[in-house]
Amino acid sequence: MPGWLVLLLAGLVTPGAQPAAPAANLEQSLAACQSAVVAPDATISACSALLRFRGLDRGDLAATYFDLARGYDLKGNGDAAIENYSVAIRLEPHFAWAWYNRGRMYYARGNYALAVADDEAALRLDPDNASAFNNRGIAYLGEGSLDRAIADFDAAIRLSPVLAATFYNRGFAYFRQGQFDRAVADFSDAVRLAPDDAAALGARGVALLEEHDDIRAVADLDRAVGLQPGNAALYALRGAALFDHGDASRAMADFDRAIALDPADADALDRRGVAFEAQGDHARAVADFDRAIALRPDDTRALNDRAIAWEEAAKAGPAP
Repeated sequence: MPGWLVLLLAGLVTPGAQPAAPAANLEQSLAACQSAVVAPDATISACSALLRFRGLDRGDLAATYFDLARGYDLKGNGDAAIENYSVAIRLEPHFAWAWYNRGRMYYARGNYALAVADDEAALRLDPDNASAFNNRGIAYLGEGSLDRAIADFDAAIRLSPVLAATFYNRGFAYFRQGQFDRAVADFSDAVRLAPDDAAALGARGVALLEEHDDIRAVADLDRAVGLQPGNAALYALRGAALFDHGDASRAMADFDRAIALDPADADALDRRGVAFEAQGDHARAVADFDRAIALRPDDTRALNDRAIAWEEAAKAGPAP
């Protein structure tokens, strides 16, 4: 399910304690470099101007490289962001937010071990940083260490029980463990804290579907689709819930809509194939399974579904 994991971006806001302006004629560059509201290009330009000034002490340099990295970070230039966060860390090893932000960048690249190491460094310097616990938990999820991830999410929630994202992430970990009741409880807390979060509503809907509570699942997915009517995955998931509920016509309409929005959605194609197969339309079922397998050749579910469709088609014989 795409888009489930939520990285907290608190580190993209400049820490409050910053060095004073090194000279009056650099005040404008300093203000733009430190600002969390200017455009990334303005941050990069201002910080680069400051670095050309030779009077910065080590602490000022670390703060400036951090802000330069933050500009690249917000612009989406991961290489430059990591490079400049690393310079800030070398200059000031006790700069917790630099460790935190670099860890977030490593996670985004799938470098989970490096992300864990940086989050651990941030937590040694700031043991009550709920966001760092959350992000290390996400990195553990990436590694498949579900128990460690849950322990970190527990710690983050103890420190800050108002972060919907952490409940969402712990719910996802419980979901992956097959603890669907606990997943529903955490997704419910996420929805309580962020009632218009389509992802949390969709996640709870899927967990309810796993618990065979298709009525509540459909209700959650209805709300999620209303909030994000262009989200193909939500239509596919609601289609699955409606199919389980016995509403084949609405389910098929949702699968059609999901595929129209995202023709490369292999899950939606497989689900629609199953719906066609349930209607006895073996040819259209096989066509959808073929498309799903072309997109994901190792999709064992679609391969198995196609084999079943072939077998049922053979039993049915040629169409009259």
